Amino acid sequence: MKLKILFCLLGLILVSCTKEFDNKYDTTNSSYWSNTYLFGVAIPKILNPPPIIPSSITTSNGTTQLVFYLGIASTDLSLKVDTTATSYKANTALPTGISLNSTSGAFSGTPTAISSSTPYSFTACNSSGCVTGNVSIRVINVIATRVYGQLGDFTTSTANNGGISANALSSPTSVVADSSGGVYVSDSTNMRVLYYASGSTTANAVYGQSGSFTTTTNALSSTKFLGSPAGLALDSSGGLYVADKTANRVLYFPQSVTTASQVYAQSGNFTIATAGTTASTLNGPIGIAVDASGGLYVADANNNRVLYFPSGSYNTATRVYGQSGSFTTSTANKSSLSADSLSNPNYVSVDSSGGLYISDNGNNRVLYFSQPTSTTATAVYGADSFTSTTTKTTSPNGIYGDSSGVYISLSRRVIYYPTNSKVHILVYGQGGNLNSVSTYGSDAGTTVTVNASSIFTANSVFVGTDGKVYIADSGFNRVLMY
Repeated sequence: MKLKILFCLLGLILVSCTKEFDNKYDTTNSSYWSNTYLFGVAIPKILNPPPIIPSSITTSNGTTQLVFYLGIASTDLSLKVDTTATSYKANTALPTGISLNSTSGAFSGTPTAISSSTPYSFTACNSSGCVTGNVSIRVINVIATRVYGQLGDFTTSTANNGGISANALSSPTSVVADSSGGVYVSDSTNMRVLYYASGSTTANAVYGQSGSFTTTTNALSSTKFLGSPAGLALDSSGGLYVADKTANRVLYFPQSVTTASQVYAQSGNFTIATAGTTASTLNGPIGIAVDASGGLYVADANNNRVLYFPSGSYNTATRVYGQSGSFTTSTANKSSLSADSLSNPNYVSVDSSGGLYISDNGNNRVLYFSQPTSTTATAVYGADSFTSTTTKTTSPNGIYGDSSGVYISLSRRVIYYPTNSKVHILVYGQGGNLNSVSTYGSDAGTTVTVNASSIFTANSVFVGTDGKVYIADSGFNRVLMY
């Protein structure tokens, strides 16, 4: 193509040049066009065109978000543009300890302080022009700073270490924190939920054992006992919802009250634990979430569906996900693997915009519904498409959606995907290494050292209003706070 253009230009000049001038630098002279401009400007531009002006700035992970780890040197993070750039500049001061290479756009250094996600302005240039854009950067700690359930010891993992008490845990499955920093933990094997006041690792309230910290009474049908507490959720008034898995119900406790005042899915009856497949029954509920209107989402795992109960509707769900609109079927992937199907959904989360995340455990993926009134997902995490069986998130458990992405609990780690991204950009449980599976254990690995950097079975994840991250590590019988 370039040769054709060159021949055309030569032919045009030869045909049109009927007069010869002495001054070849005079732009009115045909000698200028045939000699100086043609060979000095036109042909070089054809053979070596100038670079296109950059129009956007992203990062080496393909998003506009970057995560650095406290005390860990950065080695593989950098800025990118949609064309080429020869210089990069940070227009605002970067987090302490991090620097930017002005030529390559690579970041280096070791961050020295935790920081929340903050937009930073950058400019990238080439010989044709520049572009300025924002990239959000945060610094997190992948070494836990507090442990619940092991008497303050990060290197032990014994169930009920020290005996059944206000300090003990056995297979905790869910954790949530209130606006004051108080923490609720579903201590499933001990058939109770514990509440820890802000800053304390000794519980000062217990739900499910009639007020006793030293008993593990199994009483499925009661307002004061729990069968197998799983998912937890808080409403805007501080009331606590508990998914009681083996009792096939969800209980509601008003703030600071350890006796349930309402029951979902048992027709208002606290003395039965019947499983069923209707709009008024549940079968093995696990994860729950409350939306801004006070409506309740329930991951009805054994029925391969998620139900939605509007605020004030305790007995009858008005929306069902995963069963093509039917409240009386429970087939896994009823309409085949798609944006509408579910298989053993075990956790749910509602983000700040009202979007719904569902951990589709049996299909090894997480679905996102940007318009939750629609039961067709709009995005998928951990899979390349809604129909793909290739996955990067084997058996996802608890999830937590925030304003810019979703945390996903896997067996040995918790990872984070930015909104609509196919690439996770942070990890808890592997020392901050996104790809390491040797030192800290893989999703399916069995050898994991018990310390403040490891996780054995990440059952759920929660991010408090203060930015603290909580992970229920049921395999090591503890909850970690970062």
